[in-house]
Amino acid sequence: MFVGVKDDLFNNIRYAEQQPLSDLDQVLVKFCFDADEPIGYCFSCFFDLHGNPSEHANRDDICCLKPQEWIKDTIINLVVIQLTNQQRADHADQCHTAWYLPTYVARKRLACTSEKQSKAEIKNIADKWFRPDRYTGKLLSCKEIYMPFNDNESHWLCLKVDMVHNVVYLYDPKPDPYRAEERITVAQLLVKALHELLQRKHAIDYQASVEEFELMELKVAPRQKDHDTYFPLHRSRYCCLSCGACTSMMGSSYDMQFGDIDRQRLVLNLVRDLHNSAYSSVQNAFAEYTARYVAPEYAKSHLLNEKSDVYSFGVSVFLNYWKGSSGLWSPG
Repeated sequence: MFVGVKDDLFNNIRYAEQQPLSDLDQVLVKFCFDADEPIGYCFSCFFDLHGNPSEHANRDDICCLKPQEWIKDTIINLVVIQLTNQQRADHADQCHTAWYLPTYVARKRLACTSEKQSKAEIKNIADKWFRPDRYTGKLLSCKEIYMPFNDNESHWLCLKVDMVHNVVYLYDPKPDPYRAEERITVAQLLVKALHELLQRKHAIDYQASVEEFELMELKVAPRQKDHDTYFPLHRSRYCCLSCGACTSMMGSSYDMQFGDIDRQRLVLNLVRDLHNSAYSSVQNAFAEYTARYVAPEYAKSHLLNEKSDVYSFGVSVFLNYWKGSSGLWSPG
């Protein structure tokens, strides 16, 4: 497998203007991040994959989307489920055009220390996650495969396997010259693992060996801001992922810098997702939460005026004073 550099993949991306969050959205984000709220059933994300319970995140997991926080596997896997569910909605016949693999796939393979252990793990991964009721579909329909992975427990990257043009792209949002060789080696190892997985599960339909695809590093790619840990693994309506490597999945116009407001939008997308079976309990808890801050007339009519703003601000100042807080935290 050859290693090359591609510098024009993102040249045609048009940057979409980001609209500010609405007042209600800002309050919801604050509620999601509020450490004084109980961490339990009142705030959780229970994501279903094809109708089956699959991934769970609590407030502690969601809080990793605060500015400059390290983004956990859980968040990436929630978005992977979002995108996989969207594929199933668009292709009821299981002819998914894109496969999004959870972080477990790379993690399990990279944890292997011997050839024997590797073979056993490939079988386990194939049986557990490479199924139509999990993350994959019919191979002949697949055009792209995305595999997020972690380098040295400190940096997220992603592989995009282009099954149409026989190319593997390595997305690295923050290249490190001291780790470049190791990251390429890990990428090659994961491509080999994918080859073995496809051989095992799709022997008849698997014709072009991904192990022989050209590996391309992107010279011009989505870049991670200093002191940030983002992971753009996106393709559809969600507009953002989490920690830094897969803006490859976008397919639509999107800013190649993943900032604080993008993290907040991701929180809203996760909480409001149709496949979040805990959404109704979050709604109930949020209704109680907002009742503390809004004016009584707004709670009844949902109409805002200057008096409503003054009331809400006064309640916020009083609560912070009462708790001994040094200031107000703003998500905007």
